[in-house]
Amino acid sequence: MEFLANLDEPTLNLLHKCTTQLSTALRTFSKLVVSLQKPGDKKSTPRTPEITCPVLKETAKIREKGQLVDWVFSKKCGWRMCHGKDVAEWLLDGKYRADRCGSTWKLIGPNPKHRSSWRKIPNSEVKTLYEMYTLTFDESKELVENATHDWLERIRPSKAARNKNILKSTPICFKEFVKLMKEHHNKLPPLRGFVVMHV
Repeated sequence: MEFLANLDEPTLNLLHKCTTQLSTALRTFSKLVVSLQKPGDKKSTPRTPEITCPVLKETAKIREKGQLVDWVFSKKCGWRMCHGKDVAEWLLDGKYRADRCGSTWKLIGPNPKHRSSWRKIPNSEVKTLYEMYTLTFDESKELVENATHDWLERIRPSKAARNKNILKSTPICFKEFVKLMKEHHNKLPPLRGFVVMHV
């Protein structure tokens, strides 16, 4: 404790930011481990996200590339009270669709209007996607709360002043999350009876 008491203010501020980000990383990892456990199967070996869950793999790539930081501190992120919905739409990115019968598809091809570009996914993957959404949402709030000077320089001061909109926002529920995929599904050509137009 004596060592900390002798540190100057800039060093203490830097140490505070580092420990905050470390706690975020540990909390995110903790939630990830819990989400991978099978209920009632404590003896099973933890599953590897890269192998068993494409959603986790894709979201991990987003985090590695720092795309969340780039999006939050850009013109595309509105810093609105409905930040929970904005994060969901950003994470889904038009790559998922769901119908009213409970079926969900993921975009795997280049053309979202062609049925061969969609692959049906199980409900477990949709739930995992929602869990990743809540983690991403929490992380986006912490990014704003602990924003660095370099990040804030990317946006207007008037926008940065609206940080309370994000800090007070809440994530959307699972039902609303699926509703976004249903709305996207309705905007696309149907998967059944789809006729490929040859030019």
